[in-house]
Amino acid sequence: MDRLSKAWDRFWFEDEVSYTRLLALRWALFGLVAFDLWSVMLHHASRYGAGDFNVAQVGILDAMLPVPTPAIISAGVLITGFFALRAALGISVRLSMVMSTIGYFGIYLWSQADSYQHHYLVALLMTISCFAPDSLWSRAQTGEPESSEVEQDVDDESSGGRWHWAIRLVYVQLALLYFWTAVTKCDPTWLSGITMDQVTSEPSVRSFMGSVDVRFGWAAGESYRAAAWMTMLGEFFAALVFLIPKLRILGLLIVPWFHIGVEVLGFDIELFSYYMIAIDLILLSPAALWRRLDGLREVSTYIASLDARSPTGSASIWFLVVFVAIGCGLITAPLPFESSYVAGTLIALFAGLSIYRSSHRQTLWTAVGGNILAAVAMTTTVYAADSAYDYYRMWGGDLKRRGQYEEAAERYILANSLMSDRPARRVQLGKIYERLGRGEDALELYQESVVVLNGYLSELTIRAHKDPTEPDHHFELAENHLRLASSCRALHRIQTQQGLPADESEVCRLQALGSTEDALNEGIKLSPNDRRRSYKIQRHLRKAKRQR
Repeated sequence: MDRLSKAWDRFWFEDEVSYTRLLALRWALFGLVAFDLWSVMLHHASRYGAGDFNVAQVGILDAMLPVPTPAIISAGVLITGFFALRAALGISVRLSMVMSTIGYFGIYLWSQADSYQHHYLVALLMTISCFAPDSLWSRAQTGEPESSEVEQDVDDESSGGRWHWAIRLVYVQLALLYFWTAVTKCDPTWLSGITMDQVTSEPSVRSFMGSVDVRFGWAAGESYRAAAWMTMLGEFFAALVFLIPKLRILGLLIVPWFHIGVEVLGFDIELFSYYMIAIDLILLSPAALWRRLDGLREVSTYIASLDARSPTGSASIWFLVVFVAIGCGLITAPLPFESSYVAGTLIALFAGLSIYRSSHRQTLWTAVGGNILAAVAMTTTVYAADSAYDYYRMWGGDLKRRGQYEEAAERYILANSLMSDRPARRVQLGKIYERLGRGEDALELYQESVVVLNGYLSELTIRAHKDPTEPDHHFELAENHLRLASSCRALHRIQTQQGLPADESEVCRLQALGSTEDALNEGIKLSPNDRRRSYKIQRHLRKAKRQR
């Protein structure tokens, strides 16, 4: 029994944890969480509480919590991402980790509106990270030199030892993930290869799999069956890799490729593959690499030297507190969400608090720069990813389907204001105005849509001429010519209703349909195997030709 107890202790505690590895893990996990929240989950916030209806991930929460609203969720996403990026940057690490974990896990558990299962895995990994002692994260943050003596009391969390059960639990959690994923693939349908065949959309991949069948003399589809079996067996192996350190080098050469393959196949699973590729590379790479990186402390030493010269006077500290709080508030509060001022105010308060706390820990300049950087990164990501536009676009579409036209119009107006020079929801808003008897407003929107689309098509045409062998350019041209045809048709209809000259808009529609067909044929010629995209355009084109 004593031998089993010692083996159990060795498993959980006696594994080397490089400080640089922990630093990379913190950057990858919490940095990706921040990007995920602001670029993907933010526009999903419009789904929450649709129709005043909600189903929580845990049933008891439906009785305990109110129905979530887009305003509350969007504020929660913004603030949670701010804390997550602060954790990645090393600002008040423990507080930032705990707050971002509560926000991320809380939003996930509150509703099934955004029910990708990898959110649960990410939340578990964030939770485990919160249990690692401050000494591990602080050394990962500052690059403090290791003790000259190896700590023997591995159970003493306050000793700053190099091993801890929470780090091992990250490996165990990933082993369980791969094991259960492999178990779910022990299914006749999956092992037949049918599923992989159906979900593979990338033309080049389908062409490659067909060439494999020909090369080995297999029946059509046998390559997918072989790939399905290899995937299942490989995931069982991946589970062992995370439990047996001696297998990790081999696992490093195999496991990340599962997730690279998922991206190549074109599966729509948001950022899950990116999480797993980064975490696999960090956790499975050899300890010698990280020990070597532990010795490169020039950057952390430089940052520490700056912090060592931090101002000590109370007036200087309070100036920085106010400066950072106001700066973060001014950067984040104007974001185009109804809850942005609330989120910006809370972000300003927490940013100022972290400056005050850091003044007692000789990390002041790190906190000043980190908080400002997190606020700027939030605003930049939201606008670069069109999160606000998608937020209002999706919200308006849901309200329109429910017959709430006034509310839908308000959301579409906000969406269009964020996409003034690009195709947006002008035609959809125009149709709502027609339903509401606002024909003049609808006419103006249809005319604006035609002008904007013609300008955008000119840009796409120039791009296609510069790279004429790229099929995506031609497919994108076809899709936007179809949008132009729809706008011209709507314009022709409203002009006819109001007794205005409509010949020009009808010519516009016919020319747009002809240009759609030309661009589509060129795309098919360059990429004949891209059936999914070409069939979709062909289907809409046939429908548009039937319409008058």
